[in-house]
Amino acid sequence: MKKRISALTACILALSLLLAGCGAGRKAADIKNGGADSAYAPGEAYEAEAAPRGDAAFYAASNKTSNAGKSEAEAPADQSGAADGRKLVKTMAFNIETQDFDKSVADITAMVTLLGGYVENASVSGSSYRKYETRSASYVLRIPVASLVQFEGKIGTIGNVTSRSEQVKDITLKYTDTESRLKSLETQRDSLIEMMAKAEKLEDLLTIQDHLADIQYELENYASTLRLYDNQVEYSSVSVKLTEVKIYTEPEEEPETFGERLAAAFKEGFDDAGEFFKDLVIFLAGSLPALLILAAFIVLIVVLIRKSIKKRRAAKAAAKSGHAVQSGTANDGNTEKN
Repeated sequence: MKKRISALTACILALSLLLAGCGAGRKAADIKNGGADSAYAPGEAYEAEAAPRGDAAFYAASNKTSNAGKSEAEAPADQSGAADGRKLVKTMAFNIETQDFDKSVADITAMVTLLGGYVENASVSGSSYRKYETRSASYVLRIPVASLVQFEGKIGTIGNVTSRSEQVKDITLKYTDTESRLKSLETQRDSLIEMMAKAEKLEDLLTIQDHLADIQYELENYASTLRLYDNQVEYSSVSVKLTEVKIYTEPEEEPETFGERLAAAFKEGFDDAGEFFKDLVIFLAGSLPALLILAAFIVLIVVLIRKSIKKRRAAKAAAKSGHAVQSGTANDGNTEKN
């Protein structure tokens, strides 16, 4: 009888591992793109359950074994992570002006490829067939941290850098906590596999299989989170806003005296007026065909209105002359009678 149960145990063990892996793979795929913070929710909810499903004895035994491994792994993890290598996520942002838009776009792509990075997101707006319109492009670049200094040195060759910002986020605690949870779940999984090999009842096997599937799901979840953290740490996110301009923006220097401020105001006013009239002339030149058609249409309407007014005046004059003739004839008749 025991031999039959052992054979049945081996078959169910193989089947349960296969099903657990498939189920966890499907669940983990939904979590993978959900961000780093979302990966904590399933694990915390799982550990916070008051009454786990299935036989409580098996869960208590496996959890007891895993907690011992967890306490050993967690204690030095947080301290070593803070003392040695920190997990830092760097993000940067640049605003750049360019007078040669097409060349700058090509240079950005070539520079990112040369440094071993990649373009995560890119968008271009505006058109070049109208010379008075300017174009702009927005990029989200992923640059290896080892090449970030070279990128900062080369970005000035793209155009005129008008602004630069940098932010560093320390995720060491999150990383070490996720790593500790992963190790704890691995210990639970190993314990459940050992218990499954020793189980003699079918009900016990099904209960262990249920817990094993949940733990496998959590393992895939935390492993995906660690991969996401590693990618964020190894590749910095760099935002670049590229704008096409005719004249580069000069660095602003605060005027000191009243005369300097007045001269700067006059200069800025003349520059703005000059640009306005240039744009106006270009706009009128581009709108000239439409304006000519509109002018011809207006002239035609004016001619028709004038003709109509002349006809009305002629009709009124004819009516007046006819009335005068009738009045004169009537007066002549009265005179003859008298």
